Amino acid sequence: MPDDAVSALIADIEEDWEVSHEAATQMAEDYVRILDSVRNGKAFVTGFSTASNTTINRQEAVKFWLDSVFFRRDLPVVIRAKNGRGKTYLLSWLLLRARIMRPDGDFLTNIPWFWETDERVKSLAMPNFYNINSMSEMLRRSAESVLSDRIPYVIIDEMDNAVSSQDYRGGKDSPYASWKQFTYIKRHLRMKGPILAYHSVNDIPNYMRSRQVVADILKVYVHGGERYIFSEATRPYSLKINGESLLYSKTGFNDFEINVDMRKLRIMIGKTGNPKETAKVILKHLDDCSFDAYERRKMNEKTLEKYNTICSLIEENPRISYRQIAKRMGIKSLNQVEDAVAWCKGQKEKRKKNYGGDEEND
Repeated sequence: MPDDAVSALIADIEEDWEVSHEAATQMAEDYVRILDSVRNGKAFVTGFSTASNTTINRQEAVKFWLDSVFFRRDLPVVIRAKNGRGKTYLLSWLLLRARIMRPDGDFLTNIPWFWETDERVKSLAMPNFYNINSMSEMLRRSAESVLSDRIPYVIIDEMDNAVSSQDYRGGKDSPYASWKQFTYIKRHLRMKGPILAYHSVNDIPNYMRSRQVVADILKVYVHGGERYIFSEATRPYSLKINGESLLYSKTGFNDFEINVDMRKLRIMIGKTGNPKETAKVILKHLDDCSFDAYERRKMNEKTLEKYNTICSLIEENPRISYRQIAKRMGIKSLNQVEDAVAWCKGQKEKRKKNYGGDEEND
């Protein structure tokens, strides 16, 4: 492993986890050892530990939890736990074992890995792991996996920041409705998962909480200092979560944006039954089905011209107030100015993402 990358990883861990240099060094060395084993095909899972009064074959336990509990082909699975109960640790723990047991998989998640947040440690990336911070990235990467004869495994942390029960009033063109459409058809995309992490059962949208389109809702609990996960469907077994996990940034953001009009994309997919044909349709029409493209079509030319003018005013004078913009543009409502400023910010972020901050290319 490159010494510079390992040194950078140690520095990142020391600052991010707020541990001593010695502890950070040990954590980095443990991760490098795991990474080396995975890359060389020498890593293996001996079995999962379950807590119950009934015995279960350890290798059968691995298959049961991975395939029948967590990574379902038919429906999403929800994991819920209060803040600080170790949801992200559980997800990274699970991803490591899934990567070892399923080498034909591509692992898509919004968990902030150090190799994603620091360019210096990119050489230490876990093979076949991909960062997704939006619905469009999830669909695009999943389609590419299918076309490459691989299987996409999806985990989304902090899902309540993207879709929660409080968002249901948004209407048929809302992110809430789009995600609901996705959960109805995801089984046609050859996707395993997604596993969705929520803090509170009340934040889980009702159509998922009532298990209309969710296979199970698993709960994390702590007993005697040990962490377990279970549901009514897994009884009498609860899975004990211990051992190695993948290193992640505690201070990184687990963003996930619902930015695709799934209702429209579903129409494009039509009655396509073959997963590869479905993947091709997704890649062909995904950009046209983004909420940004949809909003731009709805926005008439006069409004778009006004918004672009406001963007120019902000670039010329970043300190300009909403009232000053309203006066310059002859706008009576400050809410309209606020909408325009939000649109400008969105365009700026998109340019940074697409061109690495070089806005001259736009």
